[in-house]
Amino acid sequence: MSAGYTPGEREKLADVFMAEFKAVFGKYPRSVGAWVMDAHLLGYLYDKYKIKAACICRDQWGTDGYTLWGGYYNQAYYPSRKNSFVPAQHAENQIPVPVFRMLGSDPIYQYNAGIGSNGQSVVTLEPVYACSADTADRGGGGSPKWVQWFFDTTFRMPSLSFGYAQVGQENSFGWPAMRKGLTYQIELLAERAGAGEVMVRTLSEAGEWFRWKYSLTPASAVVALTDWRGKGRRSIWYNSRNYRTNLFWERDRFCIRDIHLFREEYAERYLHHTCTTPPSKYDTLPAMDGLCWSSNSTSAGIYLARILPDGSVSYIACGTPEVEESGENLIVKWQTEQIGQIKLTCTPEEMHISAEADWGLKMVWSKENPASLVHTCPQSLHYRHKGFAYTVECANGRF
Repeated sequence: MSAGYTPGEREKLADVFMAEFKAVFGKYPRSVGAWVMDAHLLGYLYDKYKIKAACICRDQWGTDGYTLWGGYYNQAYYPSRKNSFVPAQHAENQIPVPVFRMLGSDPIYQYNAGIGSNGQSVVTLEPVYACSADTADRGGGGSPKWVQWFFDTTFRMPSLSFGYAQVGQENSFGWPAMRKGLTYQIELLAERAGAGEVMVRTLSEAGEWFRWKYSLTPASAVVALTDWRGKGRRSIWYNSRNYRTNLFWERDRFCIRDIHLFREEYAERYLHHTCTTPPSKYDTLPAMDGLCWSSNSTSAGIYLARILPDGSVSYIACGTPEVEESGENLIVKWQTEQIGQIKLTCTPEEMHISAEADWGLKMVWSKENPASLVHTCPQSLHYRHKGFAYTVECANGRF
């Protein structure tokens, strides 16, 4: 991992790798990838070698010692010069290299995947992971049923900008373990590419296309309205250069499972310093963290509810959501018996929610894993995370 070295050492290592590549292939590489790359190195590779694209690991908590949590959930973004994990808000503060997320996380189940001795378990497109008789609920890239569902969700549902998945596997797993799953994925992609449903591109080609189409990080979505496990769960991810959020349905109960804010001035831990511990951590700014703020007895989230006259809370039963795209806005509507239709709109700058009768949102987190919230006002929530202060404001209504 590059963050284990000083910034100067990172540059020297990059020069050696680039020189070796050119000696073998006759030219410098156009794309680079790693589990994670620091902003100093990524900026150096663009400034000196003009790379076209980069890729890093998906969101995960502690898996193999790496934590990347709260980032742009899928697709690609232009990173901040101060933090390779955070999309920049302004062109002058971004590294003009699109960073694509690898490995294809299950949009319903990866987020809350259990944490064990090696961090979170894995529910991704990686072909070495597959269902078996004793893990029928696991899913993964080695299961044809799951792969078909994942490709349908990725390429046939609303995505705002573009649907995207990275196909492949670390070669250290060995060909026997990945052969069946990877071969099936390639055959399915070839079939869909032949039908004009998808485009298959190398990382550098995808990066050049992204830079041609977008000057700033676009809004994107991942919409999963069917549950491959058949348990009535639905999940919608919305990303922009300002924030990400996850809308989640557990049968008829709705909550906002995740909100992380992106601030280009939030510097990564390793921008000027080395990582001196076996685990490393990249994160963004949580306003709601449905994993880290939960416990065995409490599922953190922002729940749709009504406040009754006696002060008690009544959760609102919700129907099946419908999703519409409008430019960079994602519009989600669903019916309830208590308060009529709910309309929730995600725009690149903010979220709007309305209903036909009185309603409220109840913010829940575990006392065992306290939130970053430090102060509340009628129109704003004030947070502090790793010494960085930030605010969530309410334009209409009150907290």
